Amino acid sequence: MTTHSHCAWTNEGGHVISGDNRWIKLADLIPWDELEDDYAAQFCKGFGAPAKPFRMALGALIIKARLGLTDEELVEHCQGRPLQGRFARLKNRQQKHGVQAGQPPGR
Repeated sequence: MTTHSHCAWTNEGGHVISGDNRWIKLADLIPWDELEDDYAAQFCKGFGAPAKPFRMALGALIIKARLGLTDEELVEHCQGRPLQGRFARLKNRQQKHGVQAGQPPGR
């Protein structure tokens, strides 16, 4: 299983976030890289819009489910809380990958 060094998790002020944080603990439990290959194999290249990365899709669904958010609330929530955005790798990807409120996370 792939783990992620919590030392790399910092807040916007550059302060290291404790490894006891629930989002860091959860991120360390999920084998993101291994699951990305299986996820990506489900989509045909050159057919329709490209799929969002697995971590973005599953991460967004986990945040939504754990916090009981709508799509719109998820976008607002992650914009105001960089840690959850980083959990799902949403920070700096919203414009690059075209993530918008109301759009299913996997497409």
